[in-house]
Amino acid sequence: MNDIGKIFLFGFEESVISLERLKFFKSVGAKNFILFKRNIERLEENIDILKNEFDNPIISVDGEGGIVRRISEFDDFMFSNMNIGSSFDPLYAKETYFKMGKILFDKGINMNLAPVVDVYLSDGNTIGIRSFGSFEDAVSEFSINAIEGLHASNVYAVAKHFIGYGGVKIDPHKTIPTFTLDYPYFERALKPFREVKDIADFIMTAHIIIPFLDNVPVTFSKNAISVLREFYTGPIMTDDLEMGGAFVFPPHEIPLKALLAGNDMLSVCSSFELQKLMVNEVEKAHLNLDPHIERIENIRKFEDSKVSEIPLREERYITLYKDIDFVGTENFKLIVLFSLSEHFKGEHVFNYSPDIGDEEKQRILDTLSSDDYVVITVYNAFDQENVVKFVKSIKNKVKKLCVILLGDPFDREYFLFSDCIILTYSPLPRIVDYALKVVKGEYEALGRLPV
Repeated sequence: MNDIGKIFLFGFEESVISLERLKFFKSVGAKNFILFKRNIERLEENIDILKNEFDNPIISVDGEGGIVRRISEFDDFMFSNMNIGSSFDPLYAKETYFKMGKILFDKGINMNLAPVVDVYLSDGNTIGIRSFGSFEDAVSEFSINAIEGLHASNVYAVAKHFIGYGGVKIDPHKTIPTFTLDYPYFERALKPFREVKDIADFIMTAHIIIPFLDNVPVTFSKNAISVLREFYTGPIMTDDLEMGGAFVFPPHEIPLKALLAGNDMLSVCSSFELQKLMVNEVEKAHLNLDPHIERIENIRKFEDSKVSEIPLREERYITLYKDIDFVGTENFKLIVLFSLSEHFKGEHVFNYSPDIGDEEKQRILDTLSSDDYVVITVYNAFDQENVVKFVKSIKNKVKKLCVILLGDPFDREYFLFSDCIILTYSPLPRIVDYALKVVKGEYEALGRLPV
């Protein structure tokens, strides 16, 4: 049983790992761990425990930046993959991911569950701005450079999610998505994984059904994983087996189904009971785990003293999609319908959630006049009809309207009635600051539409 833990990626629900869970992890020979926001609040304590109690552990985070945030230091420069993709410069991905990796390395974290290499295949898909974009050649180049940036900082990279969520609109955290696009889209989704095959330390499987390959999610499909094995010889990791998309089988069957399909590492990120259950099921099966452990342990080795230096340029990428005599406006009223902080304040700033009531909407409209220039931020309004209607009512009352799109670029189709459309591909306040500078004519919008 002392080696079984080597094929698991374990997380823990408590802010600091409990003695009971620590004892269990040691008893099964655990080596691989993942930290979440709940653990980051006491990061140094957790890092010290893991490094003192385990021999050369892998300590990982989902460090994508943007809307998948674990490390607050990322917020000022890593806004989303799609924001990077709008630069159309793969070296920018290398610079950004190096800086991310350096921050992780300095904190004692040596693996990043990134980059997302999913191709954005259909409008309004579930991966959204976590993707570099819809051009598979560009996604491939950005992914390679992102991984090289992490490696330059001595951090392992996990390319995810094979074969991608860029063509589905169902959240795999809740239930099981099915890939319904035609085969050519599947080929497009595959390309970035083929391109990173020689440099990705792990490739993560997705809880998504590919009907022409199997009737179960990729994570549990030998047919699907055999497609990956046609070109990739490294270790394969599952996405979290506690996600809704994984519960196509009873919990006690899940670990064996995943291993027999061809995965090497099983991610069980929270529940202590599930961790014990799944370890027990693997132990009872008496499988030969040596090939899995060998692939995991054969990943590259870094020398701590050889951390590179890759400076991150000062540019921040914004896309100016439409402008009819708005850019250059200094005096405008700002309505923030989505923000990750109370960052935007002032006499002419209104902060509201997207689901504001009719009374609040009317209150905003009452403050506006036919002479006003108004800037409004929205996030993924393509599935929020009430937001689109509200923005139209503002447009009908004011002189000029500029809409800043913080999320999926699909939103641009819903706001063509506005005078100005700006895309940040991120709701993080720092990039919205730059977008407002674009509105004022103080900063050039250098980004292009990556979809």
